[in-house]
Amino acid sequence: MNLLPPRPDTVATFRVQRRFHFADGTSEAEYFTTVRMLRNTAPTTEPPGRVWTDMNPDIVAISTRCTPQLTDANDPDAVARFKQANRWMAAHS
Repeated sequence: MNLLPPRPDTVATFRVQRRFHFADGTSEAEYFTTVRMLRNTAPTTEPPGRVWTDMNPDIVAISTRCTPQLTDANDPDAVARFKQANRWMAAHS
């Protein structure tokens, strides 16, 4: 199979870890699966938005990390997107 180079607008499935960092030094994570463009998968740490601080004022930062996820090993298109996402993550992390 000839694998095209990954492009920023390539869409793939990712498992996302969103970690909440609290003022007392502890943290807690939530995980979910989503479909994203590769350009939106860089690991980030940022201050919480108003929505999060309204829910819990002790949140001081939120970090996000995406991991490519293979959805169907028998589907050549899904395998190609997974491989492209892995190549993208290796080159941009």
